[in-house]
Amino acid sequence: MSYIVDSLLPDEKIVHSAHYHWIVFINEIIMATTSFVAFMSVDSRNEAIVSVISIGVMGISMLMGMITYAKVATAEFVVTNRRVIIKTGWISCLFA
Repeated sequence: MSYIVDSLLPDEKIVHSAHYHWIVFINEIIMATTSFVAFMSVDSRNEAIVSVISIGVMGISMLMGMITYAKVATAEFVVTNRRVIIKTGWISCLFA
């Protein structure tokens, strides 16, 4: 929250700060869980393609999770006694 603190006006105080809820990761959790269950249910060599596909889907869901985490980690939401500040990403910022 250092960017927000650095951009406060004189005599401006933070009233409330917020962050994303964990539910933003639900797509990645569902994809990883489903592909893990599919991977663990394979018991024959004839179903090797299912194993490869499920490992690929697990990798994709991990990549999506890292992207979502980067968005969540770089977002800041603050209500001050004078304005609302929303910072998303590394660069963009909205003052209202």
